[in-house]
Amino acid sequence: MRTEKVNKQLSLASALALSLVLLSACSSQEWYAAGREAQRDQCNKLMDSAQRDRCLQDAKMSYERYQREKAPAATPAK
Repeated sequence: MRTEKVNKQLSLASALALSLVLLSACSSQEWYAAGREAQRDQCNKLMDSAQRDRCLQDAKMSYERYQREKAPAATPAK
């Protein structure tokens, strides 16, 4: 049940970040930073410390690492 709440909160944070992108002329990196900040805000609201720590660890991913990890997924399989 708590996991569902966390997922819902993260989905809301993602929707907010996406809305910000659509309403502004931010670069991809700025958009990513805004999304990470929203995620950190949601993480800090978690009561369970282990869950909060995992969430915050995920939110620390650098834009450069995100780009590296995203690149193989964007390449279509042959």
